Amino acid sequence: MKKAHLSTLLIHLGAAVASGLGAEEDTVALPKCPTWSDGIPVPVEHTDGACDTSIQNNPEKFYANEAAIKRSVATGELLKMKDERSWICPDEEGFSTDMVGRGTGVGLDGEILGPMTKWIVRNKSSSSISIALVDTNRNNFEVSAVNPKTSPAHHDVEAVLRPGEWKSLDVALGSLLHVRELLTMGDSVAPGRILLRHRPGLIPIRDRSVKSLEPPYSEDVKEMEENPEERDAKEAQRPYFSFNRKCNSLSRIFVNRTGKPIDVYWAGASNLDSSSVAAERGNICQSRFAFHLGVDVTPTEDFVHRRDSFMSEENSYLGHRFVARLTSDPSRVVDEVILDRSNVYDCPRERKVETLASATQGIGVEVSGAVDEGQDDVVKKLLTGFGAVASNLTAAYIGTLGTAAV
Repeated sequence: MKKAHLSTLLIHLGAAVASGLGAEEDTVALPKCPTWSDGIPVPVEHTDGACDTSIQNNPEKFYANEAAIKRSVATGELLKMKDERSWICPDEEGFSTDMVGRGTGVGLDGEILGPMTKWIVRNKSSSSISIALVDTNRNNFEVSAVNPKTSPAHHDVEAVLRPGEWKSLDVALGSLLHVRELLTMGDSVAPGRILLRHRPGLIPIRDRSVKSLEPPYSEDVKEMEENPEERDAKEAQRPYFSFNRKCNSLSRIFVNRTGKPIDVYWAGASNLDSSSVAAERGNICQSRFAFHLGVDVTPTEDFVHRRDSFMSEENSYLGHRFVARLTSDPSRVVDEVILDRSNVYDCPRERKVETLASATQGIGVEVSGAVDEGQDDVVKKLLTGFGAVASNLTAAYIGTLGTAAV
């Protein structure tokens, strides 16, 4: 089974494309990749007591979701699924059903439908917030993202977070979620503007140095023939899937947008609450093979677990860092991700639109616009210029990757 350990907000780092380390180079001299056992704090969301593991790690729940993934492969829905994306401080009138990655996440009886994933949200704003699921079957009616039979969302205490609180939610791939500030008016509470709009979806691995390819790929793009011994040696580094996971482990489906076979390596853990996270980008350490992404788009029952598939279902934790390299040339780093939670900040009161782009990472961040990359520090810098701190981009690729090192 193509399983490992994965996680949440994925920070894509185009700057890492400039770095690289070939498999033939001596890794003994490299520093050890930091892990939780080296003093990196375990995120509170994954600590003992943060959940009921007997419920979260229930095999029946896991296999039910695997069945939902297989159905979405059979119907073709998964292959058409859009990539994960977040919009910070979006305009209400800017909403479009084109933003939705699939039909709706709500059934006729109020149940959440489709392949599920876990989304972790932390409220760093100055007000309480509500988390709503947009029901596209009912004219984009907003319901509680926790209990869809309840509307409006702030009437569900489980869908409300006070400043400083966090929550782990089960959400459907391709659905659309709105995080709103809550306004107090005397003795009543009313939903205010949208601080964050989020679409759970596929987690893309791209080649940050070239224009990405979108499937279907050209027929002349074939899975390279790997040396069987080298392939088996890499696969041996992957841990076996286990139901004995920490709280709020995060399952994600990664998709290869490079058009070439890719190997993804686990490169340690980061302290997401430390200011040094940005400095860790591009660091080289003794990384370990995590998983492979092929180029085959042929749907089969084991599609997300097949080695040559361009999609892979993985499982991991917050703060884990991964480096993607070309299988044919391990010295070439094409992408790097650090898995993060979705932080929600205050939005600027004035509806001024500004753009801040990074030439090294090819990323544009726009207030009242879409955010394609998880760049919390960039968003803060941009919005501080307006005298306010805005919302983090939850994961314009919320991620989950490869091997949990504890």
